[in-house]
Parts: sequence; C-alpha cells; structure tokens
Amino acid sequence: GIPLAIMLGQILGLKVAFIRKKAKEYGTQRFAEGPALAGKKIVLVEDVVTSGSAILDATNALRNQGVEISLAICVIDRESGGKENLAAINVELKALFSATQIIS
Repeated sequence: GIPLAIMLGQILGLKVAFIRKKAKEYGTQRFAEGPALAGKKIVLVEDVVTSGSAILDATNALRNQGVEISLAICVIDRESGGKENLAAINVELKALFSATQIIS
C-alpha cells in the first residue's frame, strides 16, 4: 500500500503518513510516521484486503489518537469478509477491483 499512498499523495497534492503494525522500539518510536494526524480526517490505503484486519487494527489505534476514519480504499478486495468487518466499525471499503471481477 505504501507505493499507492505515495502516488495518490503526489497526484492529489495531499500529505501522506505511514502506519505501522506497532511502534518500533528504536528511532522515532512512533506508530504513524509523517505529519501529525490527531484531529484530522484521513483515508486509509491498502493494496489487497482480505479480512480487513490490518485496517481494523490501524483504525482502532488511530481513533484512539483522535484521528477520524470513515473510508478505506484498496486495489483488490478479496471478498473474504473485509468489507463487512470494516462496516461494523463504520469504515466504508471501496475497491478498484473485486476478486470476482479478476477471476471472471
């Protein structure tokens, strides 16, 4: 998802932050690298979504820091529950392609 987020940021003229699974124990020791996100409304970008667990984890951690998230976008939704899991926490998932479209 990082190359996609960088490309979108460049095309749209938006700042980009990078979200880790957990804060590193060295360096900046931050969960999110880039501009300050507290009080901002952001869109999460992923390449492939299966269950949505990475987005779920990031959303929960970021919301605890005061970040507003209601949309996630991805290239491929593998249609394995991710869209439904994210809807349960009020995050809409929009995909460029679904697994069904690719396989058909």
